[in-house]
Amino acid sequence: AQAIQCTEILVSGSNLYVATVDGIYKSADGGANWAKKSDGIFVGNGALYAFCKSIYEINGLLLTGAYTGIYRSTNGGENWIATNITGMHVYANSFTLYNGILFAARETNNPPGSYKSTDNGVTWSPFAISGSYVPTITFYNDGSRLYAGTIVGVWLSTNNGLNWVQKNTGLSPDPYSSSILRVNNVLITSLTAGGSDMFVSYNNGDQWLDFHQGLPFLTAINQVV
Repeated sequence: AQAIQCTEILVSGSNLYVATVDGIYKSADGGANWAKKSDGIFVGNGALYAFCKSIYEINGLLLTGAYTGIYRSTNGGENWIATNITGMHVYANSFTLYNGILFAARETNNPPGSYKSTDNGVTWSPFAISGSYVPTITFYNDGSRLYAGTIVGVWLSTNNGLNWVQKNTGLSPDPYSSSILRVNNVLITSLTAGGSDMFVSYNNGDQWLDFHQGLPFLTAINQVV
């Protein structure tokens, strides 16, 4: 069997969904069998695959960010409908709900750096961290705080993304923040690319401390869960 690169897994009731380079796959028997569910997801001109980067569920609506846009499904992935975000190299991922607003990251070489939706993912608008083009790798809902991991470090918003403050004190140079999460009241971020490492913060990102002890030298830490 041909190996297919998987990018994200979703558990929805008794169903499993996985986003892959080859599109969306669904299993209704705990992963014993899988069926491709990519009808409606356009494969870009010159591309061989759909390149689905993500899979997310909100109020029964499935969302995926693919090479050619953000798509939604209202029937469990049987059919997918393109949203208003279409084109090439979209790759929306890290869908995050915060105070009724959906955010999606987009780490690319051209604007926009992210997207947001105020109608549960039906329509989307380009979104810029701090009002400028900052490619975003991940979002994290921390209750009263919204964090964004970007190619220039960690940013924090406490007013639904209207304003952002950069939180890079203590991070290594070239901080590509690839994931953010809180464990036992400690905030953690992983860095990928040139500044690859692991950092913790005990004060909501005001100061970061290196804690890679025990990890080998790594060129990329893509995600911590």
